[in-house]
Amino acid sequence: MTHSLSATNGLISHDPTNSESGCRAARASAFLGLIAGFACLLAATPAMAANAEAQMSVSARVLARAVVTLENAPSSISVTAEDIARGFIDIAAPITVRVRTNSRAGYLLTVSRLDDSFSAVKLSFGNAEMHVAASEGWIARPYVASGDILSVNARLTLAPGTTPGLHSAPFAFSASPI
Repeated sequence: MTHSLSATNGLISHDPTNSESGCRAARASAFLGLIAGFACLLAATPAMAANAEAQMSVSARVLARAVVTLENAPSSISVTAEDIARGFIDIAAPITVRVRTNSRAGYLLTVSRLDDSFSAVKLSFGNAEMHVAASEGWIARPYVASGDILSVNARLTLAPGTTPGLHSAPFAFSASPI
């Protein structure tokens, strides 16, 4: 059984005897129908869009944060009899503390004393100095767009009764945005 469709002057006729030209004609007819549908859709779209109007407002709140990264921080401290006689230990290499914050108001650098073998920690960096004798101490620091990099020198005061040997890291750094 063969079929044929042909289009003349916008009219589609069907000839069941010619299958090859019928398939071609059916595809052409479907294509013409598709184009006509798109034309109608495009013609109707401007009228609908002209009547539609909307306003939108978007806001976002970025939470302030501060992140501390340490370099060259000792994980433990070796205490000798000479250190005990002197009463303190100076950490040989400066500790590099990097703080990144998105708070334009700056951040609080907190130092927590972790080991009771040390009665105090004295930290100096730039023109600032911190003395931590209680469990922790803090200092306000300004915002630095590329991150604040501190080269920290540390002196650890030994507590009475401290014995020679290896002791755990005596302090930890943290930061919070202002």
